Amino acid sequence: MTVNLSTILLIISSLITINCKLWHVQMEKKDAIRYDVKYSETAVGEVNLEGRFAQHTPVALINYMDTQYYGVISLGTPPQKFTVVFDTGSANLWIPSAKCDSSNEACKNHNTYDASKSSTYHANGTKFSIRYGDGSMQGFLSQDYLAIGGFRVEDQVFAEAVTQPGMTFVTAKYDGVFGLGFKETAVNRVVPPLYNMIAQGLIEKPIFSFYINPRIDDSFGGEVIFGGSDRKLYKGDFTYTPLTSKSHWQFRLEVVAVGTHKYFCEGGCDAIADTGSTLIGGPVGEVAEIHRIIEAKLTQSGRYEVDCKKINHLPKIRFNIAGRMFELDGKDYILEYKNANERTCFTGFMAVDIPPPFGPLWIIGDIFIAKFYMEFDMENMRIGFAEAQ
Repeated sequence: MTVNLSTILLIISSLITINCKLWHVQMEKKDAIRYDVKYSETAVGEVNLEGRFAQHTPVALINYMDTQYYGVISLGTPPQKFTVVFDTGSANLWIPSAKCDSSNEACKNHNTYDASKSSTYHANGTKFSIRYGDGSMQGFLSQDYLAIGGFRVEDQVFAEAVTQPGMTFVTAKYDGVFGLGFKETAVNRVVPPLYNMIAQGLIEKPIFSFYINPRIDDSFGGEVIFGGSDRKLYKGDFTYTPLTSKSHWQFRLEVVAVGTHKYFCEGGCDAIADTGSTLIGGPVGEVAEIHRIIEAKLTQSGRYEVDCKKINHLPKIRFNIAGRMFELDGKDYILEYKNANERTCFTGFMAVDIPPPFGPLWIIGDIFIAKFYMEFDMENMRIGFAEAQ
């Protein structure tokens, strides 16, 4: 079942800011279509995943209803602009192709890349496919210049999508996906954009960081910073934890505590930091218990709803990472939508069924990142967490 969230649109102009130390790409915020793509078309409440710089560069994030963040890139000469989700859960860059079939509604509703209009395009043609929860995105590989955050990446291989699964991409507010995962997970062994940035000397260190602005009434949606972290965007010091995988942004959770009496993940469990996911995911039984504790009710849309008047009275949910407790209040893990004079409040948790040997896993998405600035360090194979400003 595809989750249909509010259609109220809040478009925040994308800005690109460059200073002497950081490359900033600002983001806007959109509806949580990425959640639908990755975890939809399954039984309600259960999800089964299949397999799975001398300068720093911040990239603006576009923000819609506190649910989905994306930024602006361009491909080709002259540049053709696209909006993309920056996704640590995948490693490929893909956008819709002008060669989409005329019956493909997803292409009709989005910007498409036209190779014939670019003087720097190089043909590749290798077939390409990525499996999602409700079908496969299929297309072929191409090569061109990529512009992001004020600099240009030469000869970037990316995928042109010709077919896209289900209805999820039809209603998506972004055009494509910009993978920030490890090269080991890249489909067709394509070199991810981040690796090319490093190889071409555009950034000094293989580090990037995420800041998400949770305030819906703020014109600043957040930033992806390439090459390091921006001290102005977080408080105190980072708490670092080593990766438990050489191919994923996976780390160890010590425990998940709900209130003062209920504990999950006792003895430790693994989690994946996934900036392409809006929500926080956990094992089916544990998320069901969280929903029971906070008195969330299942709706026909497949989402769990709570009484908006009770948000301030909901229990704190704490994640122990590297010995430090990272605490979410009710207002942090509840998504509130306003339509006319009505308010609807949904939980920020989803049940994710990932069987052994890869699971069970927790998925740490944007709801968590909105409160805690995160640094992704490929050089030292670690993730850093700090309280966001």
